[in-house]
Amino acid sequence: MAAQLAFQKEVVEAADEVVHEVGRGAAVDFEGDAVHGELRGKDEWERISWDEALTLVTDELKRVYAEYGQDAVVCNGWRWAPGSAMFPVIGGAVYNTECESFGCWAFQTEALGMYSHGDHPDLMMAPDKYDLPNADTIVLYGCNPAWSQHSSMYWLKNAQKAGVKFVFVGPDYNATAAAMDARWIRVRPGTDTAFLLAVAYEMVRLDEERGDIIDWDFVNERTVGFTPETMPADATTDENFRDYLLGAYDNTPKTPEWATEICGTPVEDITWYAEMAGKNNAVMFLHSYAASRYLGAENLSQAFMTVSALGGHFGKSGHGSAAIYTWDAGDSGYRLIQHVGGDYGYVDNLVGSPAATGPNRNIEGNS
Repeated sequence: MAAQLAFQKEVVEAADEVVHEVGRGAAVDFEGDAVHGELRGKDEWERISWDEALTLVTDELKRVYAEYGQDAVVCNGWRWAPGSAMFPVIGGAVYNTECESFGCWAFQTEALGMYSHGDHPDLMMAPDKYDLPNADTIVLYGCNPAWSQHSSMYWLKNAQKAGVKFVFVGPDYNATAAAMDARWIRVRPGTDTAFLLAVAYEMVRLDEERGDIIDWDFVNERTVGFTPETMPADATTDENFRDYLLGAYDNTPKTPEWATEICGTPVEDITWYAEMAGKNNAVMFLHSYAASRYLGAENLSQAFMTVSALGGHFGKSGHGSAAIYTWDAGDSGYRLIQHVGGDYGYVDNLVGSPAATGPNRNIEGNS
């Protein structure tokens, strides 16, 4: 701590000494479209003042806006960051959402009709932190808040003291799993979709054998596509998810025996997880985005939410299915303020900001 404070003191004291920080060379000509690629790596930097540097950047932005419009400016950064928040004020931009942080959840949540908190998919969907003790079981899917979000451990520990059991799904038994004395469901990296397909298969099988696993009222009233009867009215095929699980279309039932060869999860653990996810248990499924930052994880978010929906774990105290990430890690619930960046409101009755509704809005895009 002493070393950190000493370093911060040096930074503060040296701040006034920084007069020339930005440089330029002939490789990029800021006064037009000319780019001298042949000089990259050869040209030398030229020391300039901050005022000149800011003038170069703003003049170039003005030129691009005037000649090409807001679609020619790409903002590769979070919309709530100060640098990103300025674009709606000065002319707009194409906002670029990548998958390095949110993984494949960035592409799926809104397409499934689920809520995205600004550019944060599946956030603000989990139960309030005071509701955590009302669960029977809390599943931490690929999470490690003991390392990544310390404050959430207080609320998770409150739930543990109230008797809530914890389950951890992931390739290693991490610090959070140990702290919560969680049952470990091990899954190889990049194979979570296979694991969850087998869980859904087992929920169907167990429900057919003895009932009280699938919440059919929720499935029939609040979802589409699980059975032929719940297909959308404008569907052009009668192929449905339940029949896919049973192997009707590819002659491959998604059994635990099929999945264990892919994900390495023991068959008995898959069946146990399916029973735990049943409708008569109050379960909160809380995921980070770690498992979806992997090749082949594009269907993970759909599979995760499907397992939750089969058990009816939405919209009820003690139940939930959402991200546990950054400030939302074990600290969910609507905020009653609007973000300082002004690009989205936390509650529905707040007036939309220009960044979301105005002519210079940030245009969503994926890469």
